[in-house]
Amino acid sequence: MTAKELLEKIITEIEKLGIELKTGKLSGAGAYISYKNGFGILDMDRVSVFGACHEYIHVKNKDCIRCSENDWNNPCERKADKEAILYLWQLFEESGGTVEDMTRFIEITECPDKLAKIIILKSKIKEWDKEEVEEQVYLYLDATDEEPQHWNIYRIMDACNIDYKWENLVNRIIAEIYKNFLSSGRI
Repeated sequence: MTAKELLEKIITEIEKLGIELKTGKLSGAGAYISYKNGFGILDMDRVSVFGACHEYIHVKNKDCIRCSENDWNNPCERKADKEAILYLWQLFEESGGTVEDMTRFIEITECPDKLAKIIILKSKIKEWDKEEVEEQVYLYLDATDEEPQHWNIYRIMDACNIDYKWENLVNRIIAEIYKNFLSSGRI
């Protein structure tokens, strides 16, 4: 999916919400949309896919509280950033994109690099209880060809999509399995 295709999709979604969009030159932001007044302006020379999607999220959420021109610390702004990234990521995945293509995703959408990576990777973490974490680690270690002395806790946790809050548990599981491996005399 190209940036142009994504932008066209977002414009269509904004218009579905009853916003009349015009194009024109803007100073400052590349897009401005007034939900209350039902209109918006896009500077097609400067608007990014992320910028347009951010404004779409404001319209969808009916946000109209502005603290100032640069109110990035407003909760509505942070929420719009997060939801815009997740919405664009969903579209990207639907068109065949994967986490391995994240750099391409960021280039196409112009999402803030670090913020996009944090939000997307956090969205991939599964919420499990202790038993599920243990099961996932056992399944991974059972299927791997790696020798126990080369096991890396973070690689295992990432491969299993386990939140780092389970680091101590995973470390104990790995240590227990490694101890059993050593005592079996298979080294």
